[in-house]
Amino acid sequence: MPQRFGPRALGLAAALLSVLALSDAALAARSRHADVWTFGTNCRLTWNADATSVSFTTGSATATIEGCASFSDPTTGALLIYTDGHNVWNGASQSIASDLPGDSSSMHSGVIVPHPGSPGNVYVFAHQSTTSTFVSYREFHIVSASDVTQVGSVQNIDVGSGLGREGLLVIPHANGVDYWLLISGVDQIHVLPVTSSGLGSDTTTPSGVSVWNQGWHLFTASHQGDRVVISGNISGGTNNGEIASFDFNRATGALTNRTVLNPGYAFDRRQYYGGVFSPSGRRLYFASLTEASPDLGRFYQYDYDTGVFTTLSTNGTQYTYGDGRLGPDGKIYVAGDNSHGVHVIADPDAAGAACGFTYNALTQPTGCTVGLGLPQVPSPLVAVQLDLAVNVNAPVGTHYAGTISTVSGSAQAPNGATVHVVVTEDGSQVAACDATVASAAWSCAGAPVAGLPVGEYVISATVTYDATSASTTANLRLIKAECYDDPADQDCVSEVVYVAVAGPNGTTGTGRCLHTGATVTCDTNPDGTLKVYPYAWCPAEVTP
Repeated sequence: MPQRFGPRALGLAAALLSVLALSDAALAARSRHADVWTFGTNCRLTWNADATSVSFTTGSATATIEGCASFSDPTTGALLIYTDGHNVWNGASQSIASDLPGDSSSMHSGVIVPHPGSPGNVYVFAHQSTTSTFVSYREFHIVSASDVTQVGSVQNIDVGSGLGREGLLVIPHANGVDYWLLISGVDQIHVLPVTSSGLGSDTTTPSGVSVWNQGWHLFTASHQGDRVVISGNISGGTNNGEIASFDFNRATGALTNRTVLNPGYAFDRRQYYGGVFSPSGRRLYFASLTEASPDLGRFYQYDYDTGVFTTLSTNGTQYTYGDGRLGPDGKIYVAGDNSHGVHVIADPDAAGAACGFTYNALTQPTGCTVGLGLPQVPSPLVAVQLDLAVNVNAPVGTHYAGTISTVSGSAQAPNGATVHVVVTEDGSQVAACDATVASAAWSCAGAPVAGLPVGEYVISATVTYDATSASTTANLRLIKAECYDDPADQDCVSEVVYVAVAGPNGTTGTGRCLHTGATVTCDTNPDGTLKVYPYAWCPAEVTP
């Protein structure tokens, strides 16, 4: 919670493919859940349908110094709900709640995510400033921008008496429907699953850093969801705080492989704040709110490829640079409290000054006052599902024929919803099955894909609940591994078995041979036993 002194003395398409293993249908159109940002006092950023332009206007009920969150319709981009962590408004800016304990002076005072398995429902999480004992949340049901109602009462997540700090993140689960909620503590990170059953058990991991009792620090996650960064903070002096980077497992929620980005305090600054990754996850951006007298703020980039910290801007006093967010257009936007505008990074994946940091690229309109925060929202690069939806998670992509027997996936649907699966080849149905949704997941064992021969297939899934349906498709390619004696163009001292791939059109070959010293499993012997060969040459795959 930064203290005030005086009056205010304070390439996107490629990135989409690299973020998550989404279905073909999900990639066909971008998710527009992050198309409207409400922040500061009466400030609003709105992107158009293809994210080629953004307008900076008034039109928000917020009056927050720091944290906030907003959520738009993933299909239309229309604002549906937003919060400052204490108050909650619908998309028409009508108050629908004012009992959450978040604070306008908390770095991450709120975040909004869909409730898995409950179409139309969202959770609003709220975090108070400085030190906290719990994070609170309430569920809401959304019919339209002007029709949002409360569901149940305020619930709390205990993080230990006075041990919580101001960090609050959400990362999509690997299954495409659930989420992970991450909360920063004084010296640990709390990780909780958000599933169709609600909030799961809290798992804590020591962060190895110490976050001061003013609460703010560096705390962010990559858009791939595979990396989390947290920093320590003290009021000033030397050894202000390590910046620690963790690998994050989106399937299990595990934080591992802690790495210090500034070992030995080779890079040592006061009051780290916020943080945002570039689309690729290779560049990290963050601010320092105030450094040496006369309270100069700074903005930095860390390059994961080279380990280099670059100072991008020093054009400011205290609180000139705040938190940053990735926009739907692939640019990064940075709140500029004392600059009275929003800074923009045009090419955030570029290293160093080539990223194109522009100070005050967007000047705040009359009636809007920019603070230090921008809204917390799931990354604009991920597919977010609010209404009834279904995903095919496996099998997708390329597999060996005979090695798969199950079609499975996830669904933004209640327990008991039905999923009908059809497998086609060249437009003709070759298999079908039915499944039932349980805990936002479904599975068809056996019939649909077991025994399918080499070929190119399309898996179509339709979920139905209460006479409403939603569909998706995924592509499946089956290939076959075959064993051959050593090819004529190789001079082998002893017989060596080579592996080649037979394509769907019947082509075969051994390709160029490379030394591997590996072991490969081939077909069966005449007696039915499995052939396993140690071999010294590995041919390239034949592409049909």
